[in-house]
Amino acid sequence: MSTEADETCADYADALKDLTINSKPMITSLTMLAQELGAHDVTIACRIGELIERHIRTSSPKAKLCGFYLMDSIATVCYTHLTLPTSD
Repeated sequence: MSTEADETCADYADALKDLTINSKPMITSLTMLAQELGAHDVTIACRIGELIERHIRTSSPKAKLCGFYLMDSIATVCYTHLTLPTSD
């Protein structure tokens, strides 16, 4: 990953640290930022997903729920970028 991508992900991680309460404006902001950053770089999109996963795993129960809300928001807004497996 390039230095610019590392810096971008570090900035997102810093913003994610503030997600400790259920704040729709904050979740919307983080969703839009994830969509913008990950739209053109799959590596950054994956890294953002990993950051959110780590946030959920390491946060207090209340903050975990906020992380799940964020993941749901990203999946809802960015659903066109998801590839679902198909059965043959």
